[in-house]
Amino acid sequence: MLPLYAPSPIEELFWSKTAIVKTTAKINCNTKKSESIKILFKFQN
Repeated sequence: MLPLYAPSPIEELFWSKTAIVKTTAKINCNTKKSESIKILFKFQN
Protein backbone atom coordinates (compact mmCIF):
# COMPACT_ATOMS: atom_id res chain seq x y z
CA MET A 1 0.00 0.00 0.00
CA LEU A 2 1.25 3.42 -0.96
CA PRO A 3 0.60 6.33 1.39
CA LEU A 4 -2.16 8.65 0.23
CA TYR A 5 0.24 11.56 0.12
CA ALA A 6 4.01 11.57 0.10
CA PRO A 7 5.83 14.85 -0.54
CA SER A 8 8.16 14.71 -3.50
CA PRO A 9 11.83 15.61 -2.97
CA ILE A 10 11.21 18.85 -4.89
CA GLU A 11 8.36 19.78 -2.55
CA GLU A 12 10.49 18.98 0.49
CA LEU A 13 13.26 21.18 -0.92
CA PHE A 14 10.76 23.97 -1.55
CA TRP A 15 9.37 23.83 1.99
CA SER A 16 12.80 23.72 3.62
CA LYS A 17 13.87 26.69 1.47
CA THR A 18 10.81 28.73 2.47
CA ALA A 19 11.48 27.86 6.12
CA ILE A 20 15.10 29.05 5.74
CA VAL A 21 13.95 32.26 4.04
CA LYS A 22 11.44 32.92 6.83
CA THR A 23 14.03 32.44 9.58
CA THR A 24 16.57 34.59 7.71
CA ALA A 25 13.96 37.33 7.34
CA LYS A 26 13.22 37.14 11.08
CA ILE A 27 16.93 37.40 11.95
CA ASN A 28 17.38 40.34 9.55
CA CYS A 29 14.37 42.09 11.06
CA ASN A 30 15.77 41.64 14.59
CA THR A 31 19.22 42.95 13.62
CA LYS A 32 17.65 45.97 11.89
CA LYS A 33 15.63 46.69 15.04
CA SER A 34 18.69 46.52 17.30
CA GLU A 35 20.66 48.72 14.86
CA SER A 36 17.96 51.39 14.87
CA ILE A 37 17.85 51.25 18.70
CA LYS A 38 21.64 51.75 18.79
CA ILE A 39 21.31 54.76 16.47
CA LEU A 40 18.59 56.23 18.73
CA PHE A 41 20.87 55.85 21.75
CA LYS A 42 23.70 57.57 19.87
CA PHE A 43 21.46 60.58 19.19
CA GLN A 44 20.36 60.73 22.84
CA ASN A 45 23.92 60.73 24.23
